Amino acid sequence: MSQRTKLDFFQLFFTDAMFQELATNTNEYANAKLTKMQLRARSIWHKWADVTVDEMTVYIGVILNMAMNEKPDVFDL
Repeated sequence: MSQRTKLDFFQLFFTDAMFQELATNTNEYANAKLTKMQLRARSIWHKWADVTVDEMTVYIGVILNMAMNEKPDVFDL
């Protein structure tokens, strides 16, 4: 049996199909909201681009990494 990596264990819980589903649902939700909004001419939302699976994967990775790296509370500084 080969040695497992951290990525192997991560992929047991976070599959490619899950990230595809997250990206698809995020894009559908955003597009549904944007079609209902009255955007001003200079609104930043005109630049919306669909989220890719890679971007969603990186986003979840960053969130998990932040949760695992304990930092002092901002109020304790």
